[in-house]
Amino acid sequence: MKTNYCLCASVIFLIVSVGCATSDRPYSPSDLTGVKQVPSRATKTAYRKQSVSQNQVRNSASAAGYYIVKPGDTLYSVAFANNMDYQTLALINGIKAPYTINVGQRLLTDSVRSERKLYRVVKGDTVYNISKRYDLTPAQLASMNGIDKSFNIRIGQVLVVGKKTVNSSVQNVNQGRIASSQPVSASKQQTASKTTPEKRTGSSAPAMSLTSSGTAASSSAATGGKSSSASSSKYQNVARNNAKVNWRWPYNGKIVEGYSRNNKGIDISGNRGDSVRSAAKGKIVYAGNALRGYGNLIIINHDDDYLSAYAHNDAILVAEGQMVESGQVIARMGSTDAKSVRLHFEIRHNGESVNPLSYLPKK
Repeated sequence: MKTNYCLCASVIFLIVSVGCATSDRPYSPSDLTGVKQVPSRATKTAYRKQSVSQNQVRNSASAAGYYIVKPGDTLYSVAFANNMDYQTLALINGIKAPYTINVGQRLLTDSVRSERKLYRVVKGDTVYNISKRYDLTPAQLASMNGIDKSFNIRIGQVLVVGKKTVNSSVQNVNQGRIASSQPVSASKQQTASKTTPEKRTGSSAPAMSLTSSGTAASSSAATGGKSSSASSSKYQNVARNNAKVNWRWPYNGKIVEGYSRNNKGIDISGNRGDSVRSAAKGKIVYAGNALRGYGNLIIINHDDDYLSAYAHNDAILVAEGQMVESGQVIARMGSTDAKSVRLHFEIRHNGESVNPLSYLPKK
């Protein structure tokens, strides 16, 4: 009986030994890294909740009207990605030229949340009448906005005109973008007895706003009369219009996708490696691939009012900060982040996407 027991024990030991010898790696209970395990339903649920929580933390800044700067970003690319005017983005974050931003920096991307009261210059404006409208001196307005001694301003320029009060409201703001025809904010803390009826000096002039004392300020140099003293003459340079860009086609090809609500430019088909040219002279303000969906992207600033963008390139042939001429080769056509070889071309005016076909020469 003992002999049979010993024989059985020997056979079992031999089988176990052979099994271990044929395994690539024997795993102990405390070392299961190489074993595929099926998680339980509870484990899967916990993992999903953890993933959702991490995504919420990651996206909370953006969802709350903020953006966290990533490697490769520039102020222009952040503004472009958030459909903003780069000047507005700079002003509400207190960033001055040359608009340096740092990785990890949190940028406010919602002008409605800004503590600064903003105004976009329209035709007929001067430093003098804008400052009077917001109860400032011309020197104060110039200092707040880095306006030089010539006191020149341009149509479409965004200016800081003060700080918002608790009771003030923001007007003419569309999805965080400043309206182009009237003051961005107007005080509503005046009582009905102190409020003066709004007047206009013409269809192109901004509405009159009330000063902190409740008295109406002049809305244009033309209505200044006696209020425009000789000492104010140096501030009376009327806002100029810079928006005179001579556009040309960046590539001569077939349009395969037109401008629409979902496609903020036009897509032109072509051959891989073909030359992509600057649509107008300007400065390269972004050259990289940090913007999802655009692939290798180039953004050019034209006279501060207009930007043009060139996406899906195979190769970028220019660098940020470089000045380019109209028609200069800036990239090689490709298909980065695209379903086919194409050039995605955009024009943006004061941060707003516009139909390039309204600006390009007719074919």
